[in-house]
Amino acid sequence: MSIRRGLSGLVATAALGISLAAPSGALAFDVEIKADDSNNHFTPAEVTIAPGETVRWTFHPNAAGGPIAATHNVVVFDGPDWNADELSRSEYFSPDGLGGVSPAPGWHEYTFDAPGTYFFYCEVHSSEMYGTVTVQADDPGPEPVPEPALKVAAKPKNVTVKPSKAANLKAIVKNVGDAAAAKVKVCVKAPKKLLKVKGKACANLKSVNAGAKKQAAFKLKPTKKAKGKAVNVKLVVTASNAPQQTVKAKVKVKKK
Repeated sequence: MSIRRGLSGLVATAALGISLAAPSGALAFDVEIKADDSNNHFTPAEVTIAPGETVRWTFHPNAAGGPIAATHNVVVFDGPDWNADELSRSEYFSPDGLGGVSPAPGWHEYTFDAPGTYFFYCEVHSSEMYGTVTVQADDPGPEPVPEPALKVAAKPKNVTVKPSKAANLKAIVKNVGDAAAAKVKVCVKAPKKLLKVKGKACANLKSVNAGAKKQAAFKLKPTKKAKGKAVNVKLVVTASNAPQQTVKAKVKVKKK
């Protein structure tokens, strides 16, 4: 558990109010202690913050604008009550300053990094001055939905054949996603005036499981017009639940 140490200090007063030192973390709440002998409480007593934020307890003068009317401090515990381990404590703030107690208003702050519920109280008035800090865990958001992801490769990518021979091409389809791809189909597309598909131009691979691969083979017969030319061919993969993928191949037909 990573929790930063608290800091205490005196508040510098000015004509128009109280000036506080800069907080050590992202200040989320200023818990005020505006107390006199008949009414001791923290405001607010319940605080909810995010991990990494800072809570500051400020010991103000009393409502009449004079010095603190009673002795106060704050102790922070690593749990929902004072039976937990102590994490941090402030010095005592009092109007008389006797026994090493600060005679002026002051502050104490603490930065909470770990989610959980933390109890705090004033040792002098433990029965009425107490509260909790709730540190809420970051929302991880919804779980990602498993999806297929297809990749296709032509093998070979470049093939050279004689005019009288058919070119053999394979489409290697791999599912690199984390869910099965459904109704997977591979089709070969080529200029009909230059290459003719022997057999079916499309192959039904049905489903391809996550991490698996399948292949489809095609034969392309050059026409007379293809002699001495390099013909571009496309292998197109479609599925009912994955985006279309296309890869190009090239068939070079010799003159003789």
